[in-house]
Amino acid sequence: MTSREFKTGIKSLLLRWKSLLAIGLVILAVVLDLVFIWGIFFWFWAIENTRTGEAYFVERIERENEPILYWLIIIILLLIGGYYFFFDEYVYSFLYHLLF
Repeated sequence: MTSREFKTGIKSLLLRWKSLLAIGLVILAVVLDLVFIWGIFFWFWAIENTRTGEAYFVERIERENEPILYWLIIIILLLIGGYYFFFDEYVYSFLYHLLF
C-alpha cells in the first residue's frame, strides 16, 4: 500500500464519521449496559426513514407505494425509541430527581 492509497483510505474513513461514531456508541451501549443509546438509535432511524421516504424493516417499504405500512413502521420505531430512552434506569433516575 502506497502512502497515497493510505491517505485516500483515511480520508474516506473520516468522511463516514457518523458510522464510526455509531460503532463507538454501540460498543459503549453494550459494554456499559446503556439502554438509552438504543433509544437514540431508534429515533435516528425513524427520522432518517422519514427524510428518505423509505423504511427498511424486514424489507424496503416506500412511503409512496405503501403509506399505511410505512407510517406504522415509523410510529413503532419512535415508540420503541421512547421506551428504550425514557425507561433506561439512568435517564429515569435523572428525570425523576429533576422533576420531584
